[in-house]
Amino acid sequence: MKNRIKDPQFKKKAEGVLKTLASEFQTAALLVDLDGSIVLQKSPKPRQKFFCGQVHSKPKCQEIEVSEYRSIIMEAWRWGEAYISRCEFDVIRIAVPILEENRMIGGIILRPILLRNPETVPLKVLQKFFGSNSQALRRLKMNYCKIPIWTETKMYQATHRLFELAESISTPNLNLLRHIQSIQKQQAKIAEEIHKYKSVGEVENKRLLNLISYDTEKELIRRVRLGDRRGAKEILNKLLGIVLLKDPIRVDLLKAHILELVVVLTRVAVEEGGNLEDILGMKYNFVVELYNIQQQEEICYWIVRVLDRIIDNIYTTRNDYNYEILEKALRYIDEHSALPLTLEDVAHHVALSPYHFAHLIKKELGFTFVDYLTRVRVEKAKRLLRQSDQNITQIAFEVGYPDQSYFTKVFKRVEETTPKLYRQSFIKNLHEKAN
Repeated sequence: MKNRIKDPQFKKKAEGVLKTLASEFQTAALLVDLDGSIVLQKSPKPRQKFFCGQVHSKPKCQEIEVSEYRSIIMEAWRWGEAYISRCEFDVIRIAVPILEENRMIGGIILRPILLRNPETVPLKVLQKFFGSNSQALRRLKMNYCKIPIWTETKMYQATHRLFELAESISTPNLNLLRHIQSIQKQQAKIAEEIHKYKSVGEVENKRLLNLISYDTEKELIRRVRLGDRRGAKEILNKLLGIVLLKDPIRVDLLKAHILELVVVLTRVAVEEGGNLEDILGMKYNFVVELYNIQQQEEICYWIVRVLDRIIDNIYTTRNDYNYEILEKALRYIDEHSALPLTLEDVAHHVALSPYHFAHLIKKELGFTFVDYLTRVRVEKAKRLLRQSDQNITQIAFEVGYPDQSYFTKVFKRVEETTPKLYRQSFIKNLHEKAN
C-alpha cells in the first residue's frame, strides 16, 4: 500500500493542521515520515527560526534528531496516546502518530518547549557539537533563551489538541489508538496490583494470594450485584493481577481462569433477574469470542467489556434514575461504614427523604438499610479475621462496632458462628488445603 504522507493532497491537509498548532501554541509543528525525516514544518511566523532548526545545521545533530523523531512517534503508537520526550538539550517534544487504514504512516511533532526558565544553557552539550566557536555558541544561547516556557497545564492541553488534530487527518480515525490506550491503562493497573502482591515477599505470597483471590472474587460478585460498574472494574483488575502473578506466561491457563469468571458472572446475572435467554446467548458468544483471542493483553481487556455487557443486561430493566441514586448511596455506605452511620445521613447524601430512601433500598435490594449496613460491616470483619492478626476488639472497632460483645452478637446472627470460631475454622481449612 502506498504511503500517502508525501501525497500533495494529504500534505495540503496536514499543512493546515501544522499551521493551526503553530499558531495556537506559538512553537514549531512538524510532519515527519516513518523514518523520522521532516516532511513539512510550520512556525508561528513566516521564516521564524527556533533553536532546534539551528541545531539541525550540524549533520550529526540532524542524524540524532531524525532517529529520535522516529523513536517518539513509535512510542506514541505503542502507548496509544501523545508521547512527551526530552532531548539532550533538555528540550521537550510532543509526538502523535498519523494512521492510514489503521497503519501508522508518520506523525506530528510539536517542539521546542521548555518546562523551566533556561537560566542554565546546556553549554557543555552545545560545545560537544559546535566546538568552541564563540559566535555560533552566542547565537545558540540566544535562541535557546527564546524557546517557549510552558506550564504543565498547557502541556496537558497541547497533548489533547495534538491528538484531536492528528485524528482529523487520519483514516478512518484514531479509535485504534484509543483501544491501545485503554489496554495500556488497564495493563498499568494490573502491573500495580502484581507489584503490590510481590512486595509482601515470596514466602507469604501463596497464602496471601489464596486469601486475596477468594475475597476478591466475592467482592467482584458483590459489586456486580449492586451495579457498581466502576468498583467492579477495579476489583476485576485486582483479580487479573492475582491470576497473572500465579501464571504469568501461559495464555491457555489465563483463558481457563477467565472462562471460570465468565461462568460466575453470567450466573450472577441470572440470579439478579437478567433476561435468561439473552444471557445464555451472551454466554455462548463469550466462549466463541474468548476462543479466538490469543493475546494476553487483549484477553484482559475483553473480560472488562464482558463485565460491562453483563451489568448492562442486569440493569436494563431497572429504573435508571433509581439505579444512579442507589449506586451513589451504596458507595457512600461502603466508604463510611466504620462510622456511626444512620439512614438519615445516607438519605441526605443522595438528596432523598429518609422515607423514600428506605423504600428505594428495600425495593431494589430486598432488604433494609440496617440489614445492608450490617452485611457490609460483617463482610469487612470477615476479611480482617482472615487476613490480619488483629484481635476481635480491634476488628469490631475498625468495622464500626464500639462494643465487642455487641459485634459478636451481630456477627453470630449473620454468620451463625462467632468471630473467634470463624477465624479458627478458616485457619484450620487453610492448613488442611496446604497439606
